[in-house]
Amino acid sequence: MNIRYLINNDKCSYHQKDTEKQKNLNFLLTNTKGDFLNLGVLKNSSKFQGFNIFDFSEKQVYKIVDEITVKDYQAFEIEYDLYSITRKLKSTIVEQDDESCASDSFFLGQNSGFVYNIKNFYGILSIDLDCRKSTDFDKWGRIYDVNIENDTILIKYSKNQEYTVYLGIKIPNNNFTLESKWVEKEYSYSKERNSLSNFFVYKLININVESSQKIIFSASLTSIQDVKNQIRILDTYERDLKEFDKNLTDITTKEVDFEKPIPVTLKNSYQLSKNALFNFYKNNTKDSNSSGFTFAGYPWFTETWSRDELISINAFISCDNLSYVKSKLLEYFGKIDFDTGLCKRIEKEDSFLSCDSTLWFAKRFLDLIKYLQKKDELEKHFTKEELDSLYLKFKRIFTSLTEQCFNSETELIQHKKGDSWMDTIDIDYAIDIQVLYLSFIELLSRLSKLLNKREDEKKFCNIESLFEQKIKNSYFSDGILFDSLKKDRFSSNIFLAYYIAPYLFEKEEWEDIFDKALPRLYLKWGGVSSLDIKNKEYQRNYTGENNQSYHNGDSWYWHNCITAMALYKVNEPKYRKTISKIMVSCSEDILEQGTIGYSSELSDSDKFDAKGSLAQLWSSAMFIEMIDIIFKKCN
Repeated sequence: MNIRYLINNDKCSYHQKDTEKQKNLNFLLTNTKGDFLNLGVLKNSSKFQGFNIFDFSEKQVYKIVDEITVKDYQAFEIEYDLYSITRKLKSTIVEQDDESCASDSFFLGQNSGFVYNIKNFYGILSIDLDCRKSTDFDKWGRIYDVNIENDTILIKYSKNQEYTVYLGIKIPNNNFTLESKWVEKEYSYSKERNSLSNFFVYKLININVESSQKIIFSASLTSIQDVKNQIRILDTYERDLKEFDKNLTDITTKEVDFEKPIPVTLKNSYQLSKNALFNFYKNNTKDSNSSGFTFAGYPWFTETWSRDELISINAFISCDNLSYVKSKLLEYFGKIDFDTGLCKRIEKEDSFLSCDSTLWFAKRFLDLIKYLQKKDELEKHFTKEELDSLYLKFKRIFTSLTEQCFNSETELIQHKKGDSWMDTIDIDYAIDIQVLYLSFIELLSRLSKLLNKREDEKKFCNIESLFEQKIKNSYFSDGILFDSLKKDRFSSNIFLAYYIAPYLFEKEEWEDIFDKALPRLYLKWGGVSSLDIKNKEYQRNYTGENNQSYHNGDSWYWHNCITAMALYKVNEPKYRKTISKIMVSCSEDILEQGTIGYSSELSDSDKFDAKGSLAQLWSSAMFIEMIDIIFKKCN
């Protein structure tokens, strides 16, 4: 499969020859409203793929169209220009050269619609629908009411009177045949993930194409009239909308300079990751009090996870979006329960409260303060009065969280299962929670110094020193920094601990820790395991939805990037080959597998692959941060 990218008018080409990886290769188009078009390059392999729209009021994704099938043709090349997709297709029945092949293209509009074009094709197109809330897998009570009005098919979908979806498909020439029947499909990647994989979809129509065909899709949760209006806009202003999107992507992927020479492949991956970062961002234009939010991943992590959003926010600093970072961080004060110091895990009414979101919030505010101080721009973005007010809020949150979570016997932060990023395993006193708490103390220490609060500064410096030593005494043994008090497992969290609190050990001590851990964590293809490979719980292959391997071996791309940064800062000459291998594997994941142009959630430990969610926010964000650090982005 040839994979081409057009980035700032520069073309670059890559090739995926692994037929197994081609099966899961897919593309993704998004808009800031929350709609997205995610289709398999060859065919859909996940039940979540298709054309999806987002409802802000419910914070709910609705799947609308499952797939468009070009009968007896198969893609052999795909091009992504960051706002639209073009595929080249060859017949699977007769031989064709590249010049006589067919091509089709996809463009997603800004409001619940997309345009499909196919050229140089003579044959049958079929359209399958799968209208439902994205997580509603109940197959009963699904009714499609189909009507034809001139050259447009209008559909009203109802589910047990629970909800209704409206869809319009404009097909000029009217050369189609209604099928209107249910067919069963199996989604190979869903099956591989040990997830529900067999579903009935609604085969709507077959379209007889003679040379070329344009088809416009639009969906609404409100009315058929909304659908008609959106079709008219897409039909009339398609070229203008494309030009707008192109200009936007040119801005988000503008060239930056690095102090060190950067290989072209890594530079391309970096530009694509910046584009991906903004494609995770959503904005409700009707809510002037919100700075927007981010999805955690596609196609099924279409929610705002506080942890994921906060971990990823430094990448927006890299992209010169300081005003967004400031406003987003300030919004988090409204998400925290000041009586407990805890924060919602997910942006939902009934979401659990957790401590790690609060702690990542403090860590990211600390990072912003450090960044602004380094650039001598702190006073430009925060007045002394603002900092004083924020300090008092943080101090209150810290006091509440300490009262809620500090265990007087262990003298550590106690938390619920799911509070650590290792949220699928039962682990007491996770190391990441402890170093994040240490970072919170560092924030208060720094702010109190900035505000000339001498007594507070002295107090927090003392607490910081004591807690730092407590972590060392509790988690460090025989040259290893363990994940928990039991000291029965260690993992890539060693590098995360360095990322959060590099001052926990001296640089030479960190080097010794890395040297002891790497032989049992580093993977020959260029990643790190989420568990020591000699641990009895270690899983070498991704096990999917049952989560057995999730934090017990799977290699997480965001952790791989963090590992490369840690190795670089501790001893770049010594670890150069390992760092290079990690960067290359992360780049190849972006360019050649999973969702093209995006970082995957994770890989098998045993072999390099794209697994989990195939487009993950914090993976793209950490790739940006890694490249900035290693190649020294010029500010």
